Amino acid sequence: MATRGPEALTMRKIAAEAGCTIGLINHWFESKDDLLEAVLDEALSAAVARANDALDQSAVSPERVFQEFLPLDDQRIKEQRIWLVFWALGFGRPGLSARSTRRLEEGRRRLIEVFRTLGVPACEVESNVDLLMATIDGIMVNALADPEHWTPKRQIATLRRLLARAIDGLDRLDRLNQPESE
Repeated sequence: MATRGPEALTMRKIAAEAGCTIGLINHWFESKDDLLEAVLDEALSAAVARANDALDQSAVSPERVFQEFLPLDDQRIKEQRIWLVFWALGFGRPGLSARSTRRLEEGRRRLIEVFRTLGVPACEVESNVDLLMATIDGIMVNALADPEHWTPKRQIATLRRLLARAIDGLDRLDRLNQPESE
């Protein structure tokens, strides 16, 4: 799916590549959507594991967490292509769409927890997570579509600028909420 697109995911092609029968595939997967979700799970398991490792560190680095979902190297390019194809296929398949939504909600909840533990004011947590997730998605789509412009260096620089602005905005908010010394 990462190299040949969703057209490569016919039961016949998968069975041929796996060296088995279509019946064996049907034994393990109730539907093509189940198979597609298994492909996504396999592709994104490494990215999720890397992000969870970054989240579980005593000194959480939001930059490192978000970098795991940018197409910065061959492995992450493959993962993000599959994620993007999965999203696109979800537009015509309510089951896949619901599965995409569930994955996004899980990621959002985890990031909200992290930002709360970092001391981000409660009134700012959800909006900052939404902004960061939307920006990461935008960088990812642009980098996959125009890799010559959106080099890994540019992707990281853009992420750093966004995080710096978010942190600067939180610092300014904190200063506004501090009582003035007399």
